[in-house]
Amino acid sequence: SSSSSSSSPAALGPASWTGLAAFREIARQKCLRLSPAPPEVHWEYVERLFAQCQGIGGASVEEAERCSARQMEVLAVDSAQVVACSHQHLGELLREEAETPQPGSGATAVRIGGWTY
Repeated sequence: SSSSSSSSPAALGPASWTGLAAFREIARQKCLRLSPAPPEVHWEYVERLFAQCQGIGGASVEEAERCSARQMEVLAVDSAQVVACSHQHLGELLREEAETPQPGSGATAVRIGGWTY
């Protein structure tokens, strides 16, 4: 799978996030993958996001974004740059996500740790 595919287990952010909070998280993760941060930082971010931000699903979109930014900052990622990217390119990033074939929709798929890529 390419680094821009939607195969990340956190493609929608913490399970309780819906609507704009989930869409903005998709955009932040795509911008994080475009940043100079190495791939292992992205996976650590995903783990931290689920561990630290899960309980704020009913909170505002802004609170979800602040929690996300805190997880990036702990990992020495320029959260302001990632958040700015996600705001500036939200529509484009979501369109790209919607147009990306879902895992398993092609002839080739790999299953790792219960996830299909």
